[in-house]
Amino acid sequence: QTLTRPFAARLFSIHLIFNITMRILLIEDNPVLREMYLLVLVPDYKVTTATTAAEAKLMLGRHQFDAVVSDFTLPDGTSAEVFEQFPCPAQNVLMMTGEPNNVQFQQLISRFHLPFLAKPFSPFLLKQKLEEMVVH
Repeated sequence: QTLTRPFAARLFSIHLIFNITMRILLIEDNPVLREMYLLVLVPDYKVTTATTAAEAKLMLGRHQFDAVVSDFTLPDGTSAEVFEQFPCPAQNVLMMTGEPNNVQFQQLISRFHLPFLAKPFSPFLLKQKLEEMVVH
């Protein structure tokens, strides 16, 4: 079921009012980047990590997340393959890539109207983008 943006904003407000920690799935295979992102996300969110498409599918099949932050290129495929099997509401997905001109990446972004960050970027920008994405 796809959430509407107003519903997502209300959900985020409920999390803030009742001090409920939002659950984020972070899909990133680079250990250095993953640790940097975790440093800024963990104080405010409950973060589960996946390093491959297979792990991401396993996590999405077993758990519910309020948002997904995903690298596009993974060791065993792409996040497009993950989202084909486990569709997520577009307003709850933030993509990351070091290859923003990749044709498959552009198709995914266009098809689902997904926000994205082109690497390299500041981990604080990731947190800001995530907050903007969920609130709006």
